[in-house]
Amino acid sequence: MISLIILILIIVGLIIHRYLTTFWEQRMLPYPIGFLIFVNMFAVIYLINFVWIFGFVVGIIAFLLTFFQIIYSSFLWPFLLPQLINIHKKPIIPKVNSLVYGSWSYSVIGLGLLTIVNFFVSDYASLTKSIIRFFDGSYTTPIFWVVSISIMSNIIRSFILSKYLEKDGAKKKKVKESEIDEAFAILDEGKNKFGTEFDSVREQVEKAIHSDTKKFLEVVRKGRTVRKYIYSTIANISGDMVESGQYHIYRGVLNPMGPGEGLLKIFDWAMDELVKLGDTDTENAEKQKKAIRENIKSVG
Repeated sequence: MISLIILILIIVGLIIHRYLTTFWEQRMLPYPIGFLIFVNMFAVIYLINFVWIFGFVVGIIAFLLTFFQIIYSSFLWPFLLPQLINIHKKPIIPKVNSLVYGSWSYSVIGLGLLTIVNFFVSDYASLTKSIIRFFDGSYTTPIFWVVSISIMSNIIRSFILSKYLEKDGAKKKKVKESEIDEAFAILDEGKNKFGTEFDSVREQVEKAIHSDTKKFLEVVRKGRTVRKYIYSTIANISGDMVESGQYHIYRGVLNPMGPGEGLLKIFDWAMDELVKLGDTDTENAEKQKKAIRENIKSVG
């Protein structure tokens, strides 16, 4: 029984790990070093569990399939499909769920304690023996079912994602206007100035344009220049991101190893450009810069 509980907790842990990794890859995860420490602990724990529960050979195979994301891509991806669709639809990547992130470390520790207990209450390779008995001593039947389900699941996943992404891509190709070209040229300026620090902001600006291209064109064709619109959007997005608390090393202090300082520079740059364009004055720009720094001190 405890072996099944451990397997269920490992599955839940894999789903949470994949969810949090999305934010870590975007550099939007607070305390990333701590996250990586518990990721490594989790990998060691499920390696030990797989070997004890399934036996050495089957356990090592299960570990490799899990470590290289084959288990996730074959069986667990439906749990995070809504998150993937949500990220594609929304112009701003949502914040990480603090409850999920906060429970991650405790889940790993709890799983480690159960692993120790399991050494005393369960036999070595007990689950493999039970599965083989269920299939009348046949090894080929469970292997056949696992491989078949994996193949079918990957086909379904590929079909769903290709259809969705194709639809999403078609929307982006509907409009190819000069204003769009000008907007992307301005974003290129930011890329040239800030390099990879600008990538996350650019991605969100592009999503904002693509998610409501009609509104973008209406605004710029009613008198507001594309340059003012883009710099204003850059300021709003970079400001929201740096104030989110996800780039702090602790309360009130941005992580020097993360993109927070770069986002703050991007915000200042966008406000300076808006002053040059006459969209705001120097006094208001300085007030906004001061306000964002005060907000940074109060979060994290």
